[in-house]
Amino acid sequence: MSTEYLVNEDQNKNSQKCYESTPVEYKTYKTNFRRFFGVEPLLLFYGFASLMQTTVMQQFIYYRVGIIYNITAPNQTLAFVCNRTSGSSDKDKTDKLQEINSHFLMLISLGSSIASILTAPFYSVFSDRYGRRLMFLIPGTGIFVKSVLELLAIYYLWPITTFIYMETFYGLTGAYNFVISLGFSYVADRSGHGTRTCRIAFVGIMIAIGAFVASLSSGYMITTYRYFVPFLASTVAAFLCLIYPLFLMMDSKPISDLSKVNMKPIMAVWKQLTSLATVHKKQSRNESILSILVLIIFAFYNVGEMSGVDLQTPYLMSYPICMTSIQIGLYGILNIVAINLGAGLSTAMLNRCFSDLVVIVLCLIFGMAFNLQMAFATSPLAAFIATGSNLLSFSAFPFFRGFLSKRTKSTEQGALFGGLVLIETVCGAITKVLMLYFYQKTLQTFNGLVFIFIGCFSLVAFILLIFTIPYSHVLDNRKKEKG
Repeated sequence: MSTEYLVNEDQNKNSQKCYESTPVEYKTYKTNFRRFFGVEPLLLFYGFASLMQTTVMQQFIYYRVGIIYNITAPNQTLAFVCNRTSGSSDKDKTDKLQEINSHFLMLISLGSSIASILTAPFYSVFSDRYGRRLMFLIPGTGIFVKSVLELLAIYYLWPITTFIYMETFYGLTGAYNFVISLGFSYVADRSGHGTRTCRIAFVGIMIAIGAFVASLSSGYMITTYRYFVPFLASTVAAFLCLIYPLFLMMDSKPISDLSKVNMKPIMAVWKQLTSLATVHKKQSRNESILSILVLIIFAFYNVGEMSGVDLQTPYLMSYPICMTSIQIGLYGILNIVAINLGAGLSTAMLNRCFSDLVVIVLCLIFGMAFNLQMAFATSPLAAFIATGSNLLSFSAFPFFRGFLSKRTKSTEQGALFGGLVLIETVCGAITKVLMLYFYQKTLQTFNGLVFIFIGCFSLVAFILLIFTIPYSHVLDNRKKEKG
């Protein structure tokens, strides 16, 4: 055998080794690169896109309803803005617009919520089995496709019912609540018990920052460029929601951890649905009772805080508040600043001084104050002042999730947060539609009555929590005694 042949053979072997090692090195590089990108920027994009689209869509539908009844702004390119000094004439106009507008919003909310109920539980359990990053692509695709089609609907003035179909389609991909569930599950996978509540709160802050930017720009953009341009901006953010997990994020769990989740998909979903009634079966009976109580309180709290969200924009545009698009944007900014500051305050200070459940009590008090202030608001200034009560009202969400997450196994975090999303989605599907219907029927009598009704749910949660806190302390003391 010639020396030349041996040299060539060695070169071929070395080349083959380099060729075989390249994919591994590239894979390692890609993994290390993705470690710099967590879930927080993705949720910021969702926060911006969701709030911008909701704000623009609600005002655009209000504008389209006004065109039908020939009630628009003087230039006929923006929604009608009432005048508080004009008396009953403008009230009659806004009542007429509000009645039809709330009907369309009710159908949109109903379609999206029902679709989410049918799909989100499956997706949440699949995320435990196949990883969070892969499942982010489903709502990412949904929000991008929805955004493009709704953008065309605004540009070509398609029928208002188009938005009902598009929002229902987005619901079939899990929608916004599923994204939040995935985000919290992702954080739970990558954080310890001691830092989990703070990490969950930080995720909420990132969502708030995205929403803040949307509120800051939406009013000006609508007033200056009408409805197409701001919705185009949200479509760009929706595109980022699709490509970010595809190219930048890494899975929150190693593959070995994912393989331990040994559940068949259909049975896993059934287990998740039934787990709401039998939380933590392997725990003691007292612990199960505590978890169920907290879940019930969470449901009432969620209704008290979230069932009026879809109402706020039309309510602020109604008589006698009569807000313009810029004022609605300012209201959103103040709201988000209050929520953001409250999240920082609750995690930095209250979290160290009080238990999770005690902080939730404080949040409920602020939430009830907000609903009362909104119910009797008669001017933009009164509505602006009411946002101060949101300093703590929304801050209870991470404490609920943190409290329950600490009592749940690491392999069941997705099922837990999926269960919480299921509660939010079911409650939202029922109560958002109910509140819109209630608002529609009480417009001419007292349109703020709906906020008093919403506040009653927070009151029920408050009463239940007062009895739950001592029970929780007794169980914690027993654990300490047992070591």
